[in-house]
Amino acid sequence: MDYQQAVNYLDSLQVHKIKLGLEAINSLLARLGNPHLALKFIHVAGTNGKGSVCAAMAAILQEAGYQPGLYTSPHLYEVRERFRVGRKYISKDDFAEVISRIAFELGDEKITYFECLTAAAFLWFAEIKPDLVILETGLGGRLDATNVVMPLISIITNISMDHEAYLGYTLKDVAAEKAGIIKPQVLVITGCRGESLTVIKKAAREKKAEVLVIDQDFSAAGQGRGFAYLPKNSAKALPLNMVCGLEGEHQPENISLAVTAAFLLEKQGYKIKKEHILSGIKNLHWPGRQEHIKVQSGGRQVAYFLDGGHNPAGIASLQKSLQNRYNDKKLYLIWAAMVDKDGQQTLPKLAPLMEKIYLPRMETERSAEPEKIAENLTGRERQKCVITDDVRQAMLTAEQHLPENGLIVAAGSLYLVGMVRFLLLGSLLDS
Repeated sequence: MDYQQAVNYLDSLQVHKIKLGLEAINSLLARLGNPHLALKFIHVAGTNGKGSVCAAMAAILQEAGYQPGLYTSPHLYEVRERFRVGRKYISKDDFAEVISRIAFELGDEKITYFECLTAAAFLWFAEIKPDLVILETGLGGRLDATNVVMPLISIITNISMDHEAYLGYTLKDVAAEKAGIIKPQVLVITGCRGESLTVIKKAAREKKAEVLVIDQDFSAAGQGRGFAYLPKNSAKALPLNMVCGLEGEHQPENISLAVTAAFLLEKQGYKIKKEHILSGIKNLHWPGRQEHIKVQSGGRQVAYFLDGGHNPAGIASLQKSLQNRYNDKKLYLIWAAMVDKDGQQTLPKLAPLMEKIYLPRMETERSAEPEKIAENLTGRERQKCVITDDVRQAMLTAEQHLPENGLIVAAGSLYLVGMVRFLLLGSLLDS
């Protein structure tokens, strides 16, 4: 296979949709020689913040001179964004090679898109031999295809409602699925609270795994880019005054999980110093997550704010950021959503902040029709909606109506955010 054939093969697996379970991935990995067994991992699960925590861990390790592997999902625009070692993404040739090996091994047997990508990641990392792999779950934890590894540390960021059809309709159900990544005697770091934390602690006790909990063992004091990391046990970590490269009122808590993990890695022999942590977090960049971009358009500068938040908790965080940081701006929203998302708990939270709401038709079959999305709004908010033929038209229309103090916000779907970002800046893989 060449690269395009590999992408086409991968896309052909989309018809199998989501299928949780470990039997298929374990069978395939065994036939491939179990490449994951030769690797060291940090395993990260949770409803929101997984990607930020993974990116922060990778940035700290890079500052310390290590070459970490990074496997995250979903991608913004091109599938190769999911695979990285250090600052280098997987090449087209390497991608084609690992997908070809999997396709040959499978023959007529079919697996899911995510199972194939996860096996491909393990194959590539086994060839490249990174110092440590930061591994993000795809969906849930217990039955997620990544849950075949024995990590050095497990991280569960936080838990809120999302993907209910697969993970359950109560927080306890969702927490139990996420807690499935906990391994015997492997330390767990979590940002969970309340009943979710109760579930996590119970699962950890059963596995004889120590748990470090936000607000109990460490905390983040302050909001936004400047905050203090405060450990409760100075034998395990040092207090730090930090500046974070990521926007978002929620980021200090995410970063505190990564910093705690970094101090624990230092205790396990990794040469990570205070200055590596501070520098890694200060220069941290995670595209499409509360990302501010300025471009020249029509002879003037236009500002965009991109955020992949798509569930109620993610949208609440975006709402808070917009109210606290951009309350002096005229806001124009470009919004799309997947058909399985709770539209009543997301778009209506942002609509009162907006001057106009542009709803583009999306190419993917999983996207909700703009007319259906608009039905989540009533009265004055519904009248703000403008349906466009595609994302490009939504951007051009928003730019034409944007005043000097305006800001275009793109949110609701990482697929939408990826399209907007590509049209603004080109491929992430070329940067």
